[in-house]
Amino acid sequence: MDRTVVEIRTSILGYLAGTLEFCREEMQPIDPELARKIDLLHEEVIEAMAIMRSRSQPQR
Repeated sequence: MDRTVVEIRTSILGYLAGTLEFCREEMQPIDPELARKIDLLHEEVIEAMAIMRSRSQPQR
């Protein structure tokens, strides 16, 4: 995969992760169950970022 594409996708995932983290913090006092579900989404996005970063590494 083209390195630029990977960097753009990783950047978008980073923005999404930050947004989810903010939402989780804001939602925690209002609805802890929803905050927990947002946290699960956040974890999935972080994992997707790790996968994208690993794809940008040169193949040996």
